[in-house]
Amino acid sequence: LMAEGVFNVDGIAKPIMEGARGDDGNLYMIPSGVFIFALMYNKSMADAAAEAGVPFPDMSYTWDEFAEYLHAVKPHLPEGVFPIHNMGREADAFVTWVQSQGEKLFKGTEVTISKQTVVDWFNYWEKLRTDGVTDPQEVSVQDNGSLIEESNIATGRTFITNRPPNRLQSHQDVVNTVMPGSQLDIWPMPTGEDGTTGMDVGSNGIAIGATCPEEKIPAAVAWINFFTQDARAAAIYQSDNGVVAVDRLAEEQKNDPNTSPGQKRFIEMFQDIIDTAKPVAWPAGGYQAVTDVLQRSYDAVAFGQMSSEDAADQLLSELQQQVTDAAR
Repeated sequence: LMAEGVFNVDGIAKPIMEGARGDDGNLYMIPSGVFIFALMYNKSMADAAAEAGVPFPDMSYTWDEFAEYLHAVKPHLPEGVFPIHNMGREADAFVTWVQSQGEKLFKGTEVTISKQTVVDWFNYWEKLRTDGVTDPQEVSVQDNGSLIEESNIATGRTFITNRPPNRLQSHQDVVNTVMPGSQLDIWPMPTGEDGTTGMDVGSNGIAIGATCPEEKIPAAVAWINFFTQDARAAAIYQSDNGVVAVDRLAEEQKNDPNTSPGQKRFIEMFQDIIDTAKPVAWPAGGYQAVTDVLQRSYDAVAFGQMSSEDAADQLLSELQQQVTDAAR
C-alpha cells in the first residue's frame, strides 16, 4: 500500500518514518504521535547557579561536560537536593549513551553493543554516585518509578532527572503547589565526545491488520490519513502522548494559545532535535529486555556485588539470550 501511494505522509520527518519500521526494515504503521527521551530539570535552581557563576550546559554538550557541570553545581543547590538522579539503571539514558558512542544496540536480533561501552556506562555513573552527585542507590531504585506527585523532580529532591518530556506540564502543576514560583524545563541528553548525538525517537501509530478484508482497506486508509493529517484529529490528540507526527500540525499546536506551556516547550524541543534523532530498530521484546538486564546488572555494580566488567558480560549475555528467545 505504501508503494501505491495511498498514504499521505507529507510532513512526517524521515527519522519518524524510520522509527515505525521493524528490525526487518518493513514499515508496520503510519506514525501519528512521536515521543522522545530527555532530561527534566529545575530551571529556577539552574538560574540561581548560573548567577553564582555555574552556567547551565548549551544545547549540545558532551557526557564529560555534563559530569563536570554536575560536580560544579552541587555546592550551589539548596541543602538536601541531589544534582541528579542516578540514571545508571535507566534504559532510555543508556540507549542514548550507546548511540552517542557511535554504536547501534541491535542488528536484527543480534546485540551489537560493545562490552567497553557498557563498562564505561557503569563507571560513569559509579563515579558520580560515589562522589555524592547522585541520589543513593537504594533511593534511585525506587524513586524514578514513583507517581508524578511523589517524583524526585516534582518534590524538589533532585535537580535533574529523566522523566518523559510530554509530562513536563503535569510535573509543573505539582511544583506549583509544592514549590510555588519554581520552574521546570526539559533538555536534550548529552552527546558523545565528538558531538555524536544518541537521542532515540519512537512513535505511536496506526496499522492495518493483515486480516483486514480487502473491501475495507480503503476505509482504513482514509481513517489513517484523517487521524495523521487532519487538524481536527490533531486537536483531539493534543500531543499528549507524543508530538503529532506532521510538522505543520505540531507547529499549529505550539502556536495555539490553548496549548499548555509545558506542551509548547515539549513541541519546541522535539522540533530542535528530530532531524538528528536516531530511532532504534527494536527486535521483539528488545526494549523490555534492555530495561530488565540493565537494571539488574547496574544494581549489582552499585551494591558491590559485581565489577563493572563482570556486570557488562552479564548484561550482554542475558540481553542476547532474551532477544533470541523472543524471536523463536
